[in-house]
Amino acid sequence: MAFLSTAGVFLFGAWSWSLAFGGFRGRLARGRRVAED
Repeated sequence: MAFLSTAGVFLFGAWSWSLAFGGFRGRLARGRRVAED
């Protein structure tokens, strides 16, 4: 049971990190496109 909860916390952390990192990269790409125009 402890292993399952630990895996759940790890998965949730990885999901939120990928979400935040993806948004950051998207903003970076958009900023670069605006700078190029």
